[in-house]
Amino acid sequence: MRRRLPALATVSVLLVAGAAAFAQAEAERRLDAALTRLRAALGPGVELTIGARRVDPVTGRITLTDVTISEGTDRYTTPELQLADLSDTRIGRAEAVRLRHTATDGSGSRGEAARVLVAGLTLPEPGKPFDWTQLAAEALELEALRAEAPGQGRIRLDRLSVREARREGIASGALEGVEFAGGGPQEPSFSLGRVALDALVLPLSGDSFDPLAFRAGHVTVERFALRDPDKQVTMSLGRLALRDWLPGRATSLLLEDARVA
Repeated sequence: MRRRLPALATVSVLLVAGAAAFAQAEAERRLDAALTRLRAALGPGVELTIGARRVDPVTGRITLTDVTISEGTDRYTTPELQLADLSDTRIGRAEAVRLRHTATDGSGSRGEAARVLVAGLTLPEPGKPFDWTQLAAEALELEALRAEAPGQGRIRLDRLSVREARREGIASGALEGVEFAGGGPQEPSFSLGRVALDALVLPLSGDSFDPLAFRAGHVTVERFALRDPDKQVTMSLGRLALRDWLPGRATSLLLEDARVA
C-alpha cells in the first residue's frame, strides 16, 4: 500500500493539472469567441485594443488590462476590465475601473467614472451590430462620474444602479448625487439629491411615448433644484413620492416643499 501512495499522489496531481489546463483552454476559447462578436457588434468605425489578458483556471474569471475603445475622435480607456460568466453569446459580468473618456479633436471634452458594471448583456448574432435601442441587462452600476465639455457644461453623478433594465422599463433603480452646470453664466443648471424607482414601465411604440399607459410601483424624487438665469426661473422640490400608479390600485402622491419663482 505504501508503494502505491506516491503513484496515487502523482496521478491526482496530473488530473488536477489537466482539469485546470482544460478549464483555462475553454475560458480562452470563450473569450476569443466573445471578443470576435463584440468587435463585430461595435461596428466598422470602432476599434477595440487590449494590452494583456489573464485567465484564472480555477474560477474562469478573465482580466483584461489597458483596454481602449476608439471611435472617431472619442477614446475610452480603462486600466482593468474584469469579465466573468462568459459564453459565446452572453457576458455574465463586466466590470471596469477608472474608465476615462477623452476627445482628440481639441475640444477639451473629457470624463471619468470610478467604476462601471454591466451584468447579463446578450451579444448580437455573429456579424450583426448592437441595436442600442433594444439593449437589455440584468444590472447596471455607475459610480463617481465626472464629465465636462467646454462650452456645453459639466456634470457630476455619485451613483447609478439599475436592475433588470429593458427599453420598456426597469425592475428597480436609484440615482444619487447629480449636479449639472451649463457652459455659461446664463445657461441652466440643476441638482438632484436622489431618485428611486420601482416596477417602472415605459410604454414605447417606436419613438413615441404613451403617457396614459405609464406604470410605476414607486417613484421618489428628493432635493431637486433648477435654475435658469436666461428665463429668470428658479424651482426647488424637497420631496415627491408617487406610489402604486397601477390599474386597479389606489394611487398616493406626496409633495413637500415645492417652490417656483
